[in-house]
Amino acid sequence: MKPILRAAARRLGAHHAWRRRNRGRLLVCCYHGLRADEDSTRHWLLLPASQFLAQMDYLRQFYRCLPLDDALAEMNGGGLAVPTACVTFDDGYLSNRTIAQPILARLGIPATVYVATGFISRDASLW
Repeated sequence: MKPILRAAARRLGAHHAWRRRNRGRLLVCCYHGLRADEDSTRHWLLLPASQFLAQMDYLRQFYRCLPLDDALAEMNGGGLAVPTACVTFDDGYLSNRTIAQPILARLGIPATVYVATGFISRDASLW
């Protein structure tokens, strides 16, 4: 039922109305890691590359994508005049570099990556 409702909302242009309504707010899209589409590993933190590409293409078409620091400075300096989005990654997974970065570079979308530096040169597991 949800896919049918989503398709109907998309056809009616609900996403355009939502963007207009929230144009002064910052959309922050936070990711952890990605996985190759053919990778059989399923994990709630790892988004398939094709879905990430589709999401980034949507952002590129309908939002102004800025680095997080630039968007926050603009918000604090008077607000956002147009729909604006930022892309962030938590934890510093290798796929941020190997899968996400080429997609982001091709589409011209900046991203902010937060690396869990406390685990560098240690045998401890992140989780």
